[in-house]
Amino acid sequence: MLHIILLILKILGFLLLGILGLVILLAAVFLISPVVYRADVSVDNSLESLKGKFRFHWLFRLISGSFSYEDGTFEWSLRAAWKRFGSGGTADGSMSGPVGTGAAERKTKAKERRPAGKDKTAGEKQIPAEKEDGAAAQKQIPDEKEDRAAAQKQISAAGSDKTVSKKWEPAATEKKSGSTDSETKKSFAGRIGDKFSKIQEKIKYTIQKICAKIKALVNTKEKMEAFLKNETHQNAFRRVIKETRRLLRFLRPKKADIKVEFGFNDPAHTGYLLAGISLIYPMIGEFTELQPDFEHRVLRGQGSVSGKIRFLYALVFALCIIADKNVRTTFRHIRKFKL
Repeated sequence: MLHIILLILKILGFLLLGILGLVILLAAVFLISPVVYRADVSVDNSLESLKGKFRFHWLFRLISGSFSYEDGTFEWSLRAAWKRFGSGGTADGSMSGPVGTGAAERKTKAKERRPAGKDKTAGEKQIPAEKEDGAAAQKQIPDEKEDRAAAQKQISAAGSDKTVSKKWEPAATEKKSGSTDSETKKSFAGRIGDKFSKIQEKIKYTIQKICAKIKALVNTKEKMEAFLKNETHQNAFRRVIKETRRLLRFLRPKKADIKVEFGFNDPAHTGYLLAGISLIYPMIGEFTELQPDFEHRVLRGQGSVSGKIRFLYALVFALCIIADKNVRTTFRHIRKFKL
């Protein structure tokens, strides 16, 4: 009995080792297998002449795709194993909409027409009833006329009362005007004083608000300086910059050939762009030819870039960043940092 249990455990152990080996092998394939890409771009002094194409494949061409732009049209296609997708439809050639929609629409239209005829007959039968209703309405017209006349009489009586009251109103106001002149003068002076007091309060409030903002900016400046001058944080920033540079070296294209002639109407803009490119020129100077034109507006050139990208580079970058203690502490401080 013990031998059987040991044999079962041995078999399970080999199965687990086999599954673990397959997982490690698949992970290695995913990490080491490169994404091969190639990009071609050309332009001849206008956006209409812009042409570009980008192609890539991964996992021994198991996954591949291409994107192209030419004559103002964008096209794309992707392939994953035996499945194909693209801007022109699927590989099966099936249309996006259903095939038999025309017959269904005809049937629905025919069904909608049939009850229309029945409604006509029902409408003809209802004509006598409508006539009877019209006669009853004509009989009620005299009663409505009498009601309108009575309403007009009431309105005229109310209008006469209003005119009488209006005649007496000016006299009452004239009597009160003499006694309220002094009160209006006092109320006018009080309103002016209230306005001046409100203006003073607004000025004080704005000054206090500006002072509070200045104090807050000074406090945030001090906090930022203390955060940036910390040795732990500085060491973390240096490590991140170092690992980023190494990652960019790994991601550099293997082959490239770029030739560009550019220029703006204003020579100053051309100089600004040339100064910006000079910051990254040490990295791209080997395979790049730049020709600035300070007299004409020009954009002409062509380029092709190809290379390989492995996910292993990103994994190494993440492990090196996480393994550094300074980076971990700085990340915790950034999460707790408040201005």
